[in-house]
Amino acid sequence: MMMKVLRFSLMILLALFVAACSGVPAGLEDANGKSTGSGDHAITIVNKTGQAVCYILMSLSTDSNWNADHMSDTQALSNDGQFTIRVEAAGEYDIMVLPCTENPTEEDALDIESAFMIEGEVTWTASVK
Repeated sequence: MMMKVLRFSLMILLALFVAACSGVPAGLEDANGKSTGSGDHAITIVNKTGQAVCYILMSLSTDSNWNADHMSDTQALSNDGQFTIRVEAAGEYDIMVLPCTENPTEEDALDIESAFMIEGEVTWTASVK
């Protein structure tokens, strides 16, 4: 009987550990596999930064400002997760991923890519530089 209790306790601890390692802050939905936007062109962003991403900003490289965040206020992208953004126009885009911290700035960026060509279906992997 003692072995059953011990095994059950270990299984519970393992389940809690796996849940805690998902990288998504408490209260946020994991955006893995989700998508946003519309259009004929899409970029799938793969998060390999080692931490959750709460902000994905993207704009045409010719724009002087970042466009709005593509993640919702209730979502975070876990490490190793994927998130797809669909766009109307093919072209070169600047992409920035930011951590789940309060009011992050460009200096806090986990990764920034300049002039990434989006045409058709493409993939970009965000990783800490």
